[in-house]
Amino acid sequence: MGSTGYRNPPSGLFILGVVAVLAAAVTLAGRSLEIPGLYYDEAVQARPALEFATGEVRATALPGSQVTWLGNRPLPLMTQPYMGALKSQLLAGPLWLFGPDLRVLRAVTLGIALLGIAVLAFWARRVFGELTAWLGTVLLAFDPTILLLARHDWGSFSISLFLRGVVLLAGWRYWETRKPAALWLAAFALGLGFYNKIDFVIFVAGAGIALALCAGREVIGLLRERVGAFAGAALAFVVGLGPLLLHVRTVISHSTAFGYEGEASEKMQTIWTLLDGSHFYRLMEHGGLFERLGGVQNAPSGPFVIAFLFAAGFIVFRWATSRSEGATAIRLGVFLLLANAIAIAAFAALPGAVRIHHALNLVPFPHFLVAFVLADLSTLGTDATRRIVPRFGIGLVVIVLVALQVAVYEQTRSEFSETGGRGRWSSATSLLALELQDTSTRVISLDWGFHEPLAFLGAGESLEEVHWRISNARRRSGAWRSLGDADDLYVLHLPPYDLSGYGESFLEAARAVDADSSEIRSYTDGRGEVAFVTVRLLGHHAVVFDGNFTIRLGH
Repeated sequence: MGSTGYRNPPSGLFILGVVAVLAAAVTLAGRSLEIPGLYYDEAVQARPALEFATGEVRATALPGSQVTWLGNRPLPLMTQPYMGALKSQLLAGPLWLFGPDLRVLRAVTLGIALLGIAVLAFWARRVFGELTAWLGTVLLAFDPTILLLARHDWGSFSISLFLRGVVLLAGWRYWETRKPAALWLAAFALGLGFYNKIDFVIFVAGAGIALALCAGREVIGLLRERVGAFAGAALAFVVGLGPLLLHVRTVISHSTAFGYEGEASEKMQTIWTLLDGSHFYRLMEHGGLFERLGGVQNAPSGPFVIAFLFAAGFIVFRWATSRSEGATAIRLGVFLLLANAIAIAAFAALPGAVRIHHALNLVPFPHFLVAFVLADLSTLGTDATRRIVPRFGIGLVVIVLVALQVAVYEQTRSEFSETGGRGRWSSATSLLALELQDTSTRVISLDWGFHEPLAFLGAGESLEEVHWRISNARRRSGAWRSLGDADDLYVLHLPPYDLSGYGESFLEAARAVDADSSEIRSYTDGRGEVAFVTVRLLGHHAVVFDGNFTIRLGH
């Protein structure tokens, strides 16, 4: 597959442009990092990182997680059966230096994502030229979905984006130079990408199959000529996979276990809201309820999705109407088109991969497809004078695209600044953690969403996530029983945020207890809406769940 021949060093103007864009992105996204409250999936890899940094185990481990002990410190290896602990390992250093600060956590993940965009910029420059690379960098760095997920990272998106950049840049350098070290670096980063999260396969399918379709003969020839280099790459890939190798069977079993009815329509909605920038606003409006994103009225959205569809149609048109002697000129555009189409198909085919962090494995292909077409349109005209008008028009289009993307980001930021987050994503969780610091309280979570944020923020003496135990006990014997005392604090959600379904039943049982023997408190967001409820029973008690909760006071 051909390239623009950019083997010479990047110009100072290009480097300055990339630095300026990333600095502007930091200025935009680096404000108010403490808002909204800490989300469960943000904390799920931060808490193990903090435990390794301090040697202090703060909570019971997640089911399926794996650690190995280095002295008195638990080194995280696997966060979940299908997700490695690479993010935890990278976070340990900053958290050791600065402590369990929410702003540190988000600054690190934002920085990693922006570093990934920088790497992608230099890859795109070598492949497509400086104009396409710079335009693509602008579109990536001001995309509200990317910025917000980089700030509030879950699914290890930021690290994945950086590793995608390394794979593409090092892989292309090998394509140009045939230096084995570049290939081995690309293969190692590829292995790390899968170790980080198995949904890396979406990006790999898009890039790999598109490359095979566009340059199959060259790829096969290279494989035959450089057997030793590719053998070394295979070893580097295996090293990158690391502990994931020990969990391959579990990964495969999980990868086919989460499909459900209605998944296809939810995936289509995720793709659309990813591209129009409205995903986070919708998520905030419904307090973290992904299944209700379509119900948000008047969500701010940008025109990038329209630009993406136009760019795809433009490449199809150019491809269909090009003569054989001119086909090489658009082959790079066809690669981007195919990479997008195949990655979207892989996202659609992967069972259970319905969330925004799965869909964002498409990045950077949509943004560089749009950038490629804009750069191509800027060359219309037969001489420099006649090209002034299309270049002015393209510049105006980019300015409008970026301005509207920034407007979407600012409207979303305004929303969570006003409320502090809602429902499962509320700053009220940080308030509770602050109240419980340096107390002997045992926090008992009756729903998903509390355990990891409270552990990271240092709430109480111990934490237990019992909704899993209740469900398991119900399957085995039909009832769950627990003894407690006044040091126990039960934390629960009410509908619509109650994922476990235990909140209303427990609250009803607590209200049936003598009023002088219980303390019930509602924690609200910035609009006064209930985010969650806590219950403290002021004495020894027994809790039984056999379909409904029953609370008995006394021994």
